[in-house]
Amino acid sequence: MSADENKHDRLFQFKIELASPSPSLYANALQQVALTVTAEVHPGEEGFTEGEAASLSIGWRDDRGEYRRLPFNDDGLHPWFVTTDRNGYDFIPAADIDVLTEQSAHADSLLQPRVRKTLYVSSRAIEQKIELYATIGLTAGEGERDYYSDGDDFDSMVELSTLRAIPLQPGNFDFVEHVRRDNGDLSVYEYTLAVAGGTAPALRIVQANMAPAGMIKWADRNQSERRASHVGFAPPRSRTYLYNTAIVLGPNFRPEPTVQWPVGDHVTLIIEGGNTIPYHSASELEQGGPCVLRLHDNFGNEHEVTISFDPENRFQLLLG
Repeated sequence: MSADENKHDRLFQFKIELASPSPSLYANALQQVALTVTAEVHPGEEGFTEGEAASLSIGWRDDRGEYRRLPFNDDGLHPWFVTTDRNGYDFIPAADIDVLTEQSAHADSLLQPRVRKTLYVSSRAIEQKIELYATIGLTAGEGERDYYSDGDDFDSMVELSTLRAIPLQPGNFDFVEHVRRDNGDLSVYEYTLAVAGGTAPALRIVQANMAPAGMIKWADRNQSERRASHVGFAPPRSRTYLYNTAIVLGPNFRPEPTVQWPVGDHVTLIIEGGNTIPYHSASELEQGGPCVLRLHDNFGNEHEVTISFDPENRFQLLLG
C-alpha cells in the first residue's frame, strides 16, 4: 500500500501523538512510551462500528515499505510491541502525568463518531529508531483493510528511539549496616541497599530477587559447632524476610520473619546469629554464598550485584 492509498472519505481526523514526557525508552521490553491514537469521521458521516473502533491501534513501515501493525503484548520475539495497560515502570524522564485511557466498548448500534485510545509501546531493540503511525481497519468496497496516518490528508507520525542501559556497579549503591541486636553470637544486623544519588536519570530499586535467597556460615567447620550466621533478604516495600530453604538449620533455630526498618526503594538483608544451629557440612559448602542479587530499577533495567560474607567476620556482609 502506498501513502496515497491511506485516504478514506469517512476520516476527518486521524492522528498519533506522544502522551508521555519523552519519545525515548530503554530497550528492556519493560519500559513504555505512551501514545494516543485518534480517529474521527466527518460530520454527518456514519460513526465507527465496534469492530472498527476496536481495531484502532499503532503501526509501522518495514524495510520494504510495507505497512504493518505492531503486535499486541510481548511474545519474546518481536523487537517492538504494544499493550493496552500501563505497567509500573517510569517514563523517561520520570514523571507522573495523566494520559487519556479512553477505550472502545460500544455495541454496533451505538456508532461512534470519534475514537481515542492511549496505548503503550515497549521495545527490546537496542539503540534503534522507529516511525509509528495510527492505524484503523475500515470498510473498503466489499471488505475491510487497514489505513495508516501516513499520507497527504493525515501525515501524523511519532518517532521513538531506544537507549542502551548502563548496568550499575557496586560503587553506585549505598550499602548501610544497621545494628538490630549486638549480643555476640546472637547478634542481628540489617543492611539496606539502595541506588546512591547522582545517577541521571534518577534511579530507584523497584524489584529484587536473590539467588539463592540466603546463605550461612558457621564459626568453625566442626561437627560439634552450633554457632552460625544466617542471611536472608526482603525485596523493596516488603516487611517479610525470604530465606534459602536448602539450608538445614536444625529444629531449634527460628529465623527472624519481619523487617524492622522497611524502606520503599531499598532491599533489606539480615544477618542473624544463632548458637543452636547444628553444623551441616552440605549447607556450609553448598549454601555458603555468595548470593546473586538481581535488581530492576524504576525504568525496567536489570542490574546485578553479589552479597558475600567477609572472610574475616561472619557478621559482616560485602557487596561485590
